[in-house]
Formats: sequence, structure tokens, C-alpha cells
Amino acid sequence: MRDLQKLVEEVKSDMKKMGVPYNNNFSVCLKTMGDNGQCSYTLERININKGLFEYGDIKDVKTVICHELIHSALGFDEHHGDVFQYCARRMDELGYTIHTRDYFEYDRRKVYKYVLYCPNCGRQWGYKTKCNRIKNPDLYKCGRCDTTLKSERGFI
Repeated sequence: MRDLQKLVEEVKSDMKKMGVPYNNNFSVCLKTMGDNGQCSYTLERININKGLFEYGDIKDVKTVICHELIHSALGFDEHHGDVFQYCARRMDELGYTIHTRDYFEYDRRKVYKYVLYCPNCGRQWGYKTKCNRIKNPDLYKCGRCDTTLKSERGFI
């Protein structure tokens, strides 16, 4: 089983090596959510997508942790500006691939009650409730390959 705190310490060590700042006061925890990660300045907390952590590639998990740790140091106003981009490029030198918007692959059927998916390219979107997209998937197309989407019940 993966150890979140161990991964966080590995990422912090890499960041220190590259001279990239992070705020050590922020806690890191897992949360079921749509985004890969989230940095809450008011709570001083970083949330990492639980499904990505449990079922995604370890490199992707470390990339998201690093992305959010950069945010923790730079504050809300910097967002994905020049300083953020500079820090991201520094971490890319160690094999991280930090972008402002990434879609990481993992089987969302293991985490969500309902899944919308593309039968052509395999991209998936997870939902907790049976929303209109799940009820009428034929009204929606994949943004990647323009194929009509399908829906199914997840494993939970």
C-alpha cells in the first residue's frame, strides 16, 4: 500500500534539491474529488485525489503533490504565473511533468458510483450522483476525439 506522507517527503526533498519553495505548514491529505489536486490557503491544506493516489501511476501522484506544494509557497495571487512556471520547469529537470491542467489516467469505476466514458479513446469522468450526463450520455461528445459518450455504473 502507498504511503502518502512518504511520497510527500520524497517530493519535498526533490524540491529542496532544485531550490523550489514550498510551505511546510501545509498538511497533505486524500479526498474524493474531480480535480487531481487542490491547494487551500485558508485551511493550509493540500488535497490529493484519492482515486489517483490509489490507482494512478506513482509518477503522476508525485507530480500533483509537487504542483500543489509549489502553490502552497507562492500564494493565491501567483496562480500559474511566471514564477509558478519557472518552479515547474525546475522540477521538470528531475522528471516531473508539471502542467497547469493535466488529465491522469486511472480506473474511475473503482472510485465513483457512475462513470461517463469514451468508447473510442477510453477517457473517463467520475460522478457521485446520477446526473443528466449519466442519464443521457448520447447528448455529449468526448473533447479529445469527438466520439459520442457512454455511461455505466461504477464498482462501488
